[in-house]
Amino acid sequence: MTGWRLAFFAAALFNFAVGLPMVIAPNLVAGGLGMAAADALPVRLLGWMITTFGIGYAMVGIEPRKHRGIALLGIIGKGGVIVLTWWLAWRGLVARDVALLAGGDLFFVGVFIAFLRRTRI
Repeated sequence: MTGWRLAFFAAALFNFAVGLPMVIAPNLVAGGLGMAAADALPVRLLGWMITTFGIGYAMVGIEPRKHRGIALLGIIGKGGVIVLTWWLAWRGLVARDVALLAGGDLFFVGVFIAFLRRTRI
C-alpha cells in the first residue's frame, strides 16, 4: 500500500502547486498563462476547488482503502479537465500551456484507474 500512498500524496502536491497560487495570486497566474487580466474571484474559486481535490487525494494517501471513492471523483474531475482544456486549446480559445498543464492530470487519471483496479474490496 505504500506505493499507492506516495502516488496520492504526489497527486495532492500537484493539486496544491496548481491551486494555491491561483488562490493567493490569481492575476499573476492568469498573466503567466498568457490570459488577460482576470476577475480574481473565478480564478480564486477554481484554485480553491483544485486545492480541495488535493486535500481529498491526501486523505486517500493517509487511508487508501477507506477513501478509495475519492479516486473515482479524481478520475471524473481530472478527466473533465483534460477533455475541456484540450478541446478549448484545439479551438484556440485557451493557451496551449494550459493544455500542457492538463498533461499532469492525464498521468494521475492513469494512476487512479490502476489504483481502483488493483485494490478492489
